[in-house]
Order: sequence, then C-alpha cells, then structure tokens
Amino acid sequence: MIKVFRQIRQRMIKENRVSKYTLYAIGEIALVMIGILLALQVNNWNEGRKQDAQLDQYRTSLISELHDDLDRLDELDSTIVHYEGMINTYLELYNDESLAPEQLAASMDSADFIIVTFSTQAYTISELISTGNVTLFSTEEKRSLTGLKNEMEQKAFIEREVLDMVVISYQRFTEKTDKLFERKSSSTEFPSLKDWRLDRSSSQFKLFHNHLASGLDLYAYQRAFAYPLLRKEINRVLEILEANRSE
Repeated sequence: MIKVFRQIRQRMIKENRVSKYTLYAIGEIALVMIGILLALQVNNWNEGRKQDAQLDQYRTSLISELHDDLDRLDELDSTIVHYEGMINTYLELYNDESLAPEQLAASMDSADFIIVTFSTQAYTISELISTGNVTLFSTEEKRSLTGLKNEMEQKAFIEREVLDMVVISYQRFTEKTDKLFERKSSSTEFPSLKDWRLDRSSSQFKLFHNHLASGLDLYAYQRAFAYPLLRKEINRVLEILEANRSE
C-alpha cells in the first residue's frame, strides 16, 4: 500500500500537477491520522478490558475475604457466648450465700476464660490502598472500602486498649498466687496462699474477681459494640461490591 502511494506521488510531481498533489498529500495525512486514532482507540479498548478484568478480580477477592470476616465474627460470637456463660454460671454460685465455700472454690476453675480478638482477612483492601489501584473502583466503592478499613482499625485499637486492661488484671492476680501449684506442676502451695479460695476477703479472691470483670468488659465491648458494627459495615460494603460486579 505504501509503495502504491509513493508511485502516485511521483507521477503527480512529474506531471507538475501541484494542486492535485497537495490535495492528495492532505488526504494521505488524514488517512495516517485516522489510522493512528484507530490504533489508539483499539489500544484504549484493550487497556479498558484489562482494567475491567482486574477490577472484577479485585471485587471477587474482596467479596470472598469479607465473607471470611463474617464467618470469623460468627465464630468469635459463639466463643464469647460460651465463656460469658461459664463466668455467669460461676457468679450465680458466688451470689448464692447459702453455698458452702468449698463448693464455690471448686467452681472457680470453670470460670476461666480465653482472650479472643478479630483480625480481618480482607488483605486486598490494604493492597488496593498501598498500590493506588483503589482508583479503579467507583467513587461509592472507594468510599465504602476506605471507610471499612478505618472502622476496622478504630475497633482494633480500642480492642487492644481493653485487652491491655485484661492482661494487667491477670498479671496482678498471678503475682499474688502460686501458679506452679495451680497448674499442678507443684504438689504443695505456699503456706501464706493456702486455701485463699475459701476466704472471700483474701486479696487473691478480689483479684480473681477483678480479672473476671475485665474479661466481661472485653467481651461486652466485642459482642455488644465492636463486632455488630463491623458486621453491619462489612455487609454494606458487600452489597455495593456485589451490585457492581453484576453490572
């Protein structure tokens, strides 16, 4: 094709047909520009398809990760309910003044609890923000994702603050007790600590109850405040992502 154009130009120049050559040159330039614009359009279309595919993959990953987060929150709720129930069962016995001290002491071990915390599995959100690829999403999606990340960080910060109080209360309790004896690694307990479970006025008894109270505070924050709000925010983001993915 280029060879044909060259031959036409040379023939026009030899025949001194300047006006026609000028029109031809303009037409040739126009064709070249149209070709360039078409190539750019095709390239933009291909890039758009790649971005759409990447965006859809991001949405798929986020939806899967956020559903994992909801499952984790459900598991934590079940764990919290279980250990709250054990503590409350002990407290019912404690508040029963007719109960013998030996019976109450025997129930103390069942009042122990474990510390549970929420850690998000939605790592794609951090990746999107750190790489700048969050700009691929719609304005509504960007706001919902950054809002969820901020909500998670805020709740995690408060959770750590409450958790610190639980740890401190436990340390104070263990400083006043014989942990080797309690974990059955020692057959004898320090004489000064002997039978503290039978004495409601002992400092160990008070510190034990303080530890239970700090645990209940942590559970109350998690189950009654933090986790319901996180669950609501996650569901809101999921609704937005799933709606955009189906378009």
